[in-house]
Amino acid sequence: MTNYIQSFQKRYACKRMNNTKIGTDQLGRIIESIQLSPSSYGIQPYQVILIQNEALKKELQPLCNQQPHITECDTLIIFAAFTSVSTDYITNYIKAVSEKRNVPLEKLDAYKNLIIQKTSQAQADNTLTAWTAKQTYLALGFALAACALEGVDSCPIEGFDAQAVNAHLGLAEYGLHAAVLLAVGNRDVALDYNATLAKYRKSEADLLIWKK
Repeated sequence: MTNYIQSFQKRYACKRMNNTKIGTDQLGRIIESIQLSPSSYGIQPYQVILIQNEALKKELQPLCNQQPHITECDTLIIFAAFTSVSTDYITNYIKAVSEKRNVPLEKLDAYKNLIIQKTSQAQADNTLTAWTAKQTYLALGFALAACALEGVDSCPIEGFDAQAVNAHLGLAEYGLHAAVLLAVGNRDVALDYNATLAKYRKSEADLLIWKK
């Protein structure tokens, strides 16, 4: 059994944390994992908000169904999806790719136009925000995996009032919408009954459908 599978077997949705700090290097690698996560066209149509301010976490807790790990965690991460994707944003993205890969801009014109066409169509169809929110879940998955490999506890959170969180943080001003939260910290085994429960997942036979 490889080490990463052992790490994934140990991780669980940690509901109670002990208000202690995780390592600065650990958090740095978790953040870098989020940066390296995949997204459609590679445009990463979201921002990641890191909250360590204790007063702000307390203000957000009532907007998150009073969940205790909102305030007990070391860092509360908000994955905030774009509510629109502008042509300027895509143009700047393509320019950055051109410079990073040393590829002439004109060779990326077709790709740029494709992204603009697809995102404009999604905006017209009112499907863009659903699509950008899905992109945040790819980043969330990388963050969860990184936490497990770092031996850091975490809990993904959908149980919150997104509109209230948006308003409290002024996210609309930045063209953002809170899609999903992630509490990162260290478990409190004495308070979290989940910490001692056996992990249950579907068996391979129940989960997989092979087409050979």
